[in-house]
Amino acid sequence: MRVTKSIAKRIVFFGIVLVVVLLALWRIVTMTGNAGPTWHGITVGKSTGEQVIEEMGVPSEIEHDHNDDVHVYKGMLKWAAHKITVRENIVEEIKEDMSVYFPKEIKLTQFLDQYGAPDSVVWSQKDPTLRIALFPKTGVLVEATAGSLDDAQVTRAFYIRPTALAEIQKQFSDVISLANPFPNSDVVGPENPWASDLKTYNAKQ
Repeated sequence: MRVTKSIAKRIVFFGIVLVVVLLALWRIVTMTGNAGPTWHGITVGKSTGEQVIEEMGVPSEIEHDHNDDVHVYKGMLKWAAHKITVRENIVEEIKEDMSVYFPKEIKLTQFLDQYGAPDSVVWSQKDPTLRIALFPKTGVLVEATAGSLDDAQVTRAFYIRPTALAEIQKQFSDVISLANPFPNSDVVGPENPWASDLKTYNAKQ
């Protein structure tokens, strides 16, 4: 009888250990699954906080926002900084500020060469001269100046996990607008100023 109880206890113990291991593996898979784009060696949904420091060095500062640690990397201009959001030690979002590269200019066509045509182009909440190109399948948002495609300069880029277009619109509701946020301005132009240029651009590829 004692032997039977001993075996039963061992079975229960190993069962508990197995459950713990499976839960740990499930957490790793769910946390690192559906990985997003890679930026400077850092992959959204996969890279850890330690890997951020390995790739980027010690941040200028770390901001704490609820459960998020935001690694801030400032440029020469005081207001310019890249921000990398780490949640539960996994990178969840990267905000690339092109002002960090001043005076170098980053063109929208550089992103098009890498990601293809955007799924959608929407208004920016920030400025009537800006638009945001959305690439939900790759987890990329690019804010750029309106005008001809060849002249469009990128001001900011956001990198997240791939998701549905509706989810991006919800997550970045403070950045993008689904309606013209500048109704009193006569100089904002169309919502997608690159519509015809994109057709020509894609034909060249």
